[in-house]
Amino acid sequence: MLSPAPLCSLTYALGRSLYVPLTCRSNSRTLPDTRGPGFVLPADVVGSLLEVRRLELHVAHASGGGDGNISSGEKMLLPPLDLSYVSHIDDTVTSPIITDDMLCKDIESRFQEAKRSRKQYDSLVIAGEGEPTLRLSTLLSIVRRPIAVPGSNNECAKQMKEAGVSGVSVALMTASSDQYDELMHPYLPEEISTPALDVVCAFIGNCVDIGLNVEVTGVDREEVDKEAAEKLARSLGVIEPVRWRPYFP
Repeated sequence: MLSPAPLCSLTYALGRSLYVPLTCRSNSRTLPDTRGPGFVLPADVVGSLLEVRRLELHVAHASGGGDGNISSGEKMLLPPLDLSYVSHIDDTVTSPIITDDMLCKDIESRFQEAKRSRKQYDSLVIAGEGEPTLRLSTLLSIVRRPIAVPGSNNECAKQMKEAGVSGVSVALMTASSDQYDELMHPYLPEEISTPALDVVCAFIGNCVDIGLNVEVTGVDREEVDKEAAEKLARSLGVIEPVRWRPYFP
């Protein structure tokens, strides 16, 4: 039987940031998937991401996590997940088990724990395995302080800014539209005929225009023209260099 209560923390810490995963679903390849088959994460991070899967997908268990006994010193692969891409998630229809109240209680607990251990988080990051802007209403409900949020939906930038979001991190990946499709397998609503990379670029430009701090990332693969991607990012108004993440074949 599915336990509706988390078996371990849904949030996780990386460095001085507390990460809040909203979903395991995505509208393109997930960030862990793009990093290559050899990409590993701290075991407690994998445990949290698997717990999100367990609750969101209504499964009895998720292999490799959710038992609360994972050592934070270990690293492990996040098991692959074969899910169809989605363009949005309507929380009013799906009645999600992972609610904003549940996540806020988890966040509060982690900050209380950090205070007791004299640890400090510099930022609250709405990110995880899936695409957080698919659950935009939940994202906006959680935002209570300056945070960095990955996103790819052009229409949500203004709402996030008004809710208190200070910055976004966007996976630009490449300057080639065809290569972007090959790398990310994007899924867009039927009414959008624009190439996916153009949608991403429009979102980046919109975020720059309304004053959000924008970080652009990519995966350092030999077939990607990094110079062209850097030039594209600058043309969109991004000030900081592209942050290239290593690929693990």
